Amino acid sequence: GKKIAKDTKTFNLFKPEDLKIKGEHNFKNAVMAAAVATEFGVNKKIIFKTVKNYRGLPYRLQFVKTLRGVKIYNDSASTNPMTTAAAIKSFKEKNVLIMGGRGKGLSYKPIAQVLKNSSTKLVVLFGENKRKIAKVIKSRKIIFAESLEEALKIAFKNSKSGEAVIFSPGAASFDMFLDYKDRGKKFNEIVKKLN
Repeated sequence: GKKIAKDTKTFNLFKPEDLKIKGEHNFKNAVMAAAVATEFGVNKKIIFKTVKNYRGLPYRLQFVKTLRGVKIYNDSASTNPMTTAAAIKSFKEKNVLIMGGRGKGLSYKPIAQVLKNSSTKLVVLFGENKRKIAKVIKSRKIIFAESLEEALKIAFKNSKSGEAVIFSPGAASFDMFLDYKDRGKKFNEIVKKLN
């Protein structure tokens, strides 16, 4: 193999805001994919067009819809605290975070750390591990919910136009759902019913 060094700070084929998917981690992935494509001789215009049109995979910080100016994102594939921490870092605008599920015995300290300097104004917790998460992220305003549907309603009610609702559980889904895909699908169905 041949190592090709790429620095996201000096990369200039596209910018983070050119991507439809949020997050520094997604930008880094796009830069690496662009580097590989360039090495194989793919035209830079094709690379740019592909990156700009890529919508990401379902349930991975997936934009669902805008309702009354509030953007709603589904990150059901986030089944551990590190992926939720990455999701939180992806948002500059004020947001409400929905978390919880079945714990995997992992520490929620990475989320507490990221929340300290984030634009997250409220955390809505549901699922088996909601109280465990609350103990760790106690520096935030927290509201408990009994179901995903209730959590989304609370999050949306506490959001204003120009803000976001982020569903990034940071936990497994098996306390209430078949798997993260089932949870993600149900979340999208609940979003469609919101008005």
